[in-house]
Amino acid sequence: MPHVRRSFTTSRIPCPHPGCQQLLKNKSALTQHQCSAHQHSFCIPKPGQPREVHDGAANKQQCFTWDYHPLLDGHIYNEAGDFIDPAVLPPPPPVQSNDDWTPYRNRLEFETAHFLFSQAEMLGQKIDTLLHLWGVSLAVHGDAPPFANHQDLYETIDVTSLGDVPWTSHSNPDFKNEIDYAPYHKWEECSDGAYSCRWHDFMSADWAWNRADIIAQDPVMHGSAFVPIILGSDKMTVSVGTGQNDYHPIYLSVGNVHNNVRRAHRNALVLLGFLAIPKTRKKYTNDAHFWTFKKQLFHFSLSKILETLKLGMTVPEVTMCADGHYRKVVYGLGPYIADYEEQVILVGIMWNWSLCLSILFYFDCRCLAFPWDLDGEHGNHMQELLKALIEEVDTGTLWDEWGIVVNCFTSNFPHLDIHALLAPDLLHQLIKGVFKDHLVNWICNYLEETYGSIWAKEILDDIDRR
Repeated sequence: MPHVRRSFTTSRIPCPHPGCQQLLKNKSALTQHQCSAHQHSFCIPKPGQPREVHDGAANKQQCFTWDYHPLLDGHIYNEAGDFIDPAVLPPPPPVQSNDDWTPYRNRLEFETAHFLFSQAEMLGQKIDTLLHLWGVSLAVHGDAPPFANHQDLYETIDVTSLGDVPWTSHSNPDFKNEIDYAPYHKWEECSDGAYSCRWHDFMSADWAWNRADIIAQDPVMHGSAFVPIILGSDKMTVSVGTGQNDYHPIYLSVGNVHNNVRRAHRNALVLLGFLAIPKTRKKYTNDAHFWTFKKQLFHFSLSKILETLKLGMTVPEVTMCADGHYRKVVYGLGPYIADYEEQVILVGIMWNWSLCLSILFYFDCRCLAFPWDLDGEHGNHMQELLKALIEEVDTGTLWDEWGIVVNCFTSNFPHLDIHALLAPDLLHQLIKGVFKDHLVNWICNYLEETYGSIWAKEILDDIDRR
């Protein structure tokens, strides 16, 4: 029986499920897609949406008072940076016609870019091959493929202004009702008439208010919106793959968005980049010069990545925000989330120089205690002290007597002290460090010493079953 070729059709049926952009060729494909992709789907309320509380005690009316920072209050301006009345409505968004696909020339280009880059995640070399074959088939008709090569595709995507832009989180319109532009204190009125402070989102923290006090010492900053940059990095190893299987990603978020937005995977937390992992021959692995080079490269990389924010830390930038208004934005580096290994590199101290424990699980790299005198009275590391030591003390003395290895990347930015920005990595330092590596191992050793190896294993098996 001769082979019968299928006919090509351009008809597409959109999936009716909210948020799904899949296009299907026929009703049969639509049914299969719904059964496989949306079999267990259900409606999820948007984060921040008020929920009914049926508990009578919880329904008791609560009185809250918000006290915003008096100087860095996130006032609104026009596009030229001129002060305007807070009651003025934001300018309407630009009207865009249904057939305007700028910077794409047509819908075909947009869907091709979306498929190759977002869905298929095709490599650049394979994109070039596909576009070449596409171009050959169109050449007989005097036409050309949507893109010349993968570089043309990437450049077009980079100038796309449609949709969410994750690297300008404070401007994402999806966050307009779940973002704070000024530090604040939230007060709850108690039954006895007194007020108690409520801490919830990042901008309600004392750190944000105190940082705003420092920035507000410059009158140029008054009326600006403070945007703290939260960073986090963690070296990881993947078990699947060939070649290099260790990576060092760094992530970024802004402190203005509410906690529910950051937890809901709505582009409030983005991958900023991958830090370099230097390699060398095994005989140089533990060489002091190589380790110093690795730390210097780490700090230089961070300084280079954050360089574009440096001017915005001293000169406010007029920026459109999520609610459509323009504000003068001033940036500042906020907490850096890292495990102990990276905290050591971040503050530039010697490994195991000081292991002062605070709140059980927080390895503190900010303490000036010597390894042989952890219980004595000691102060904290400060940026001013670090600068003074680097200017007055030679490198050898810094290493031997102070445990300081290199200068920190934050020395290139204003109003920053890395020792005050360190934040613990809960996964490594609390869950894995304290619970798994300490408590679990301690209990296992205790059972074995108390009841013997065989009985201890029986007890552990019983614990596992529970």
